[in-house]
Amino acid sequence: MAGEEGNRPAAEAPSTRECGVAGPLVFAGLVENGRPGDTAPAFSIGAVLMIAAGLVEAFLGVKAERKGLEDIAEPLSAAPRTGG
Repeated sequence: MAGEEGNRPAAEAPSTRECGVAGPLVFAGLVENGRPGDTAPAFSIGAVLMIAAGLVEAFLGVKAERKGLEDIAEPLSAAPRTGG
């Protein structure tokens, strides 16, 4: 996938991969010195992100209780179905 970065429009948001790498670095910087004044914002940010993720799941989540993965989504390796 080399060279794809140059094809991305400048206004496009960073990918999950890019944000996923930055998250631990940001939180490590906030909590590494052990001062409560720096640690509290890190936990507050984490709590807000978890609440936001829960709200997104509540609206966009898939009802998957007691279902096998194959019942929720067709496997990528499945053969295409013919009309019959």
